[in-house]
Amino acid sequence: MLADVAYWLTQDEYTGVLHTSRRAAGVIVAAAVLSDRVEAGAVVVQRSRVVVLHSTPGTPAGSDVRVGADGGRRARVAVPDVVDGLGREVLAQVVREPGMLPGDVIAGLGVDVRSQVARRLVVAGRAQRRRSWCRRREWVAVARDHDVRPAWTSTGLVVKVARGEPLGAGERFLVQVVASSSLGELAFAGLNRDRLARALGPVDTAWQELLTATVGQLRDMALAR
Repeated sequence: MLADVAYWLTQDEYTGVLHTSRRAAGVIVAAAVLSDRVEAGAVVVQRSRVVVLHSTPGTPAGSDVRVGADGGRRARVAVPDVVDGLGREVLAQVVREPGMLPGDVIAGLGVDVRSQVARRLVVAGRAQRRRSWCRRREWVAVARDHDVRPAWTSTGLVVKVARGEPLGAGERFLVQVVASSSLGELAFAGLNRDRLARALGPVDTAWQELLTATVGQLRDMALAR
């Protein structure tokens, strides 16, 4: 999932030390989590809000998120089967706070979403947990002892950009986000500039408002320093 790729890009894969500020890392991973939901057809990001797609009569049943109340009745949102536990939690959070601007949703999710992604990686056996005396309550996932190459590189995103291979809509979105942050120089260091420029081409329409909101959050944080 794109959220996992984003997670590894934001930190050293063996020590867990962040490559950027904790807030910026949270925003990048939160944006990737929402991107996964867009890819799954579970949300639509508009300029003024993030819309969770509700079920309609005849819609195949997926996993349901039941939150909030409307006239005493629980609101039900049909979630595609490909959305995992973290995805359902994110959708539930968005439904609980309707009408929020996309940037606010990203900022809100960014507070603890990295810890949630880390927990998922560890539980799935794709990483191990690193404990830190100063971050005891936060899950930090790092590469397993027997991993012989950087965990985030194994996702292939940077390799695909380096080789000029076609990118999926979500991958192109993440490349744009990373390039707009302080991570860009680190993640894409030494890459052919023409190939990187091609990878930075226009994103799919479904991702445009999410990209605008994410870049806005990163820019605001940079200006606030």
